[in-house]
Amino acid sequence: MARWSGFERQAPELAGAVRRQLTATRHCVLGTLRADGSPRLTGLESQFGDGELWLAMMPDSRKADDLRRDPRFALHSAPDVSMADGDAKVNGIAVLVDDAATRDRFAATLPHAPPSSGFALFRAELTDASLARVDDDHMVIDSWRDGEAPRQVRRSSEPQESAGSGPVGALSHYPDAPFRGRTMGWRVGGGDPGSAALCCGSSPLWWRCSSRTSTGAS
Repeated sequence: MARWSGFERQAPELAGAVRRQLTATRHCVLGTLRADGSPRLTGLESQFGDGELWLAMMPDSRKADDLRRDPRFALHSAPDVSMADGDAKVNGIAVLVDDAATRDRFAATLPHAPPSSGFALFRAELTDASLARVDDDHMVIDSWRDGEAPRQVRRSSEPQESAGSGPVGALSHYPDAPFRGRTMGWRVGGGDPGSAALCCGSSPLWWRCSSRTSTGAS
């Protein structure tokens, strides 16, 4: 795993873009795990300093309890309906910081004094990060994993040839969607029962999502 400074050394351009998206709005979306293993999503102000990504929260909050019990987390930038600058995401573990000097240095960087109830402070150690954006008719995903070179994947909306019924959730091109241009919109039903149309980002990437299962022999 890598601290934020390690991410910056390994993939400086991607780290800069991810940081810009995580700080573009006041809150990000933090994913933690409840005691029963189900996910919890909450808002969080991400903070950067001393080469670290800090996760600070109320000491008795549910998300703090989650991270003390299971340090795994995901942090996602505030959703951008246009995806013009991309959606950023980092995954890793949150390390509880008890050192008084480190906590004092962190508190001194805040734009306002910490609440009288105090705060729980965690240092992020990252396993991976990614930035997804729309470029014309492509979904472009830049990703990094600790110890590996960053890579880019471009996914096209070009229609795929179908060999009959596909598995549950199979996607096929849907060229005549009337809601072209909306973000993450759905149209259920229509000429093909059990189908829906999805537009991803601001680009007209429409698909028909078939619920039919494969009839091939196993």
